[in-house]
Amino acid sequence: MMNSHDVELQHSDSGQLRGILRNKHEGQTSRSFFQEYDTTVVSTTTKTSRCGRIFDHIIRPCLAELFSVIFCIFIYNHVDTQLSVRHLLFFNRILVLSAVDALLFIVFLAAFQTVHLSPSITIAQLFSLSTPWYLCILFFIQQFIGAIIGISLFYLANSDVKLDVPKVIQEVNSEWTKEVFELIIIQFIGTIMVVITHLMITRRYGKNKIYTGRVSKSPLSVFGAVLLSAFLSLLHSNISWNPLYAFALSLHNTMFESSSLVSIWQNHYIFWLGPTLGALFGCFLFRLVFAPEDKRMLACNNTSE
Repeated sequence: MMNSHDVELQHSDSGQLRGILRNKHEGQTSRSFFQEYDTTVVSTTTKTSRCGRIFDHIIRPCLAELFSVIFCIFIYNHVDTQLSVRHLLFFNRILVLSAVDALLFIVFLAAFQTVHLSPSITIAQLFSLSTPWYLCILFFIQQFIGAIIGISLFYLANSDVKLDVPKVIQEVNSEWTKEVFELIIIQFIGTIMVVITHLMITRRYGKNKIYTGRVSKSPLSVFGAVLLSAFLSLLHSNISWNPLYAFALSLHNTMFESSSLVSIWQNHYIFWLGPTLGALFGCFLFRLVFAPEDKRMLACNNTSE
């Protein structure tokens, strides 16, 4: 004998109420909310023409890199100038600048998903084979052009402001060589953190020779790495870990100040040495230990006897 509960279940299996019990994946798209950064699904299901792939993987990333660097250079220097005018304490000032640098990085990285914003990350992406060599060259060009445009826009908006050249903060009783060595070590370590976290959240997007490295995981780890790296670098100098800021300051003094070129550029290599070495070592460490097994330098091949 069938009770009322059984009748209700039978009705739900044969009527319209069956839709409540059907497979939850039916009728859904292949890209869910939790796959927001997963570009693998998009790359395997979306068919685009060669022209469309060139636009998506080359033109758009280059334009994103250009605009991101322009805004970063302009906003960072503007905030730095305003903090100096308001005479904030040294510790408070570098803490705010570190937060601004990290926020700018995470905003453009999460929005465009392909930007590097630093030559150090471009070097790491190049040697990790996540971004093709021709796109890395284009990124280098866009970064320097963006730095030139960004610092020029800053001068137009603040023509009465004089920016200092990149310099190492030296204690009264400390040797200059020792301070330089500490800055290089700090930027070396900070860049390793930024590079490894950036490589771990990005993956190839595209096929054949037209591809780029895109964000596939949450970029919060990069935010923390940039925040800490910028803070450590500002403890020992007047610039963040990104060597583009040093290039922009030197360029500003070259174009708009009357200082001699020798005094501006003679120690400029110091601010590139730590980030460059850190990018190379971080890329090597990633390929050796943290990369997926199929792309690891010393992958363990599982063979069955």
